[in-house]
Amino acid sequence: MATKPLILVDPLPRTLDGICDAETRGRLEALGRLEISEDRPMPDAEVDRLLPEVSVLIGQTAMSRARLDRASHLKAIFNVETNFLPNIDYQACQERGIWVLSPTAAFATVVAEAALAMAIDLARGITAADRAFRAGAEKYGRAGNAGCFQFTEAPVGLIGFGDLGRALRALVRARPSPSSPAWIRPSPGIRR
Repeated sequence: MATKPLILVDPLPRTLDGICDAETRGRLEALGRLEISEDRPMPDAEVDRLLPEVSVLIGQTAMSRARLDRASHLKAIFNVETNFLPNIDYQACQERGIWVLSPTAAFATVVAEAALAMAIDLARGITAADRAFRAGAEKYGRAGNAGCFQFTEAPVGLIGFGDLGRALRALVRARPSPSSPAWIRPSPGIRR
């Protein structure tokens, strides 16, 4: 019987249970042998020892070109934070056909809500008014609304239409607006 592929799980600041529900974890365990370090970053010596067998890496483990050279079976790196830190040689990954992926859908709705909140704040001057109030320099009426506009009447444009763009579009569509959002269409070949 062939040996199952090795999946290195080094997910800090996350844990595997925080990333996967029980069913998904079961599916992951069925795919391969898991080497997990959740209580601390996996020690470099342990990563280096496992690299020649690793098929999939889940985490934010540093992967220099030298490490990628030793990871001859590596097919994918899943960045658990969706932040694409500069600790991976992305050029080397591309040259070798190693996919560097992130679970953007997991964060899309909460990040879209934050983006919408920031847009409303910019339109209405909420934090600026709060700072002025705390400094005892608040203004009211027209003076307090100088430079503000109604977000519900503003056109909204998005560049890119991945998980975050689709989540933000759903929130923006819900606003009671007589105007229709201006959408920038993705490039041909981009999945909608």
